[in-house]
Amino acid sequence: MIPRPVGSAARGVPAPCLYGIADFYPRFGFVTCQRDIEWRVSLYNTRRLPVVPEGALRAGSLSDLPALRALFNSVHGARPWSVVRADHWDRIPRTREWNPGVDIVVAGNGDGLTGYALIEETFLGWRPKHVQVHEIVARDQATAGMLLAGVARRARRLDHERIVFQEPGDSAVARAARGIGCEAVHRHYAAAGGMAALLDRGRFLDAFEPELARRAAAARIATAAQVPALAALRGGALLPGGGDLLQLAFGYERFDDVPEERRGNDSGLWDVAQAWFPGGGSRVLAEPFGHALDQY
Repeated sequence: MIPRPVGSAARGVPAPCLYGIADFYPRFGFVTCQRDIEWRVSLYNTRRLPVVPEGALRAGSLSDLPALRALFNSVHGARPWSVVRADHWDRIPRTREWNPGVDIVVAGNGDGLTGYALIEETFLGWRPKHVQVHEIVARDQATAGMLLAGVARRARRLDHERIVFQEPGDSAVARAARGIGCEAVHRHYAAAGGMAALLDRGRFLDAFEPELARRAAAARIATAAQVPALAALRGGALLPGGGDLLQLAFGYERFDDVPEERRGNDSGLWDVAQAWFPGGGSRVLAEPFGHALDQY
């Protein structure tokens, strides 16, 4: 039996996505399509960061929200699994009883905003060992380093030991963290986390075909070679498993990671499939990631 929300989704979308409960949604055809990465940076390692120039960072406010949305969409909007934030998006945590809000730190001003960090407040009388950053976004690695240095300065004042945040591994902030030394905790859920189900293969490929063409063009695959591969993909002769198709489409896996018995019988089409599905974090496709403030 298909849950009512999934059945309703099937009438509107060919592949619904959700954040699934462990070992529950797979019975309805959902597969995990996104992993989580938690970065942990010790304050000892942040000493390698350059000194932040005077005035490079400032305290932000909710009046900066339009610029924050625009910067997020510019940096992450085309990323698989990420959500493009509409003009009405506002999920900035507010301070409430028993619920900490955030302090906003930004780099740049107005349309020239180059980065921001949303740092969880610390309640009086409660002193965790780390500073939790709800979100940290930077247009470039230099800005990412300044934001990390700014968060580290705050962490030292509060006598914390490390900074913790979640970001995709190919982002500017993750690269800056790796450059000074950090820990990365990768969570690959067997049957939970960011999940999707293929409910209508034809409609999904109708919508996805332009993206396949973009990837093939980036890999210099001729259009003539794509025609039989696309027909095989639509008919199920190539990648008959809907779960495999979705995981590959999002970039959660590479085509080469799929066992040969699940790829399809015509190995002559596999070169095109390799170009279509290079995996996230590649030159052609950013790493799939779901940011915490967009989850439910």
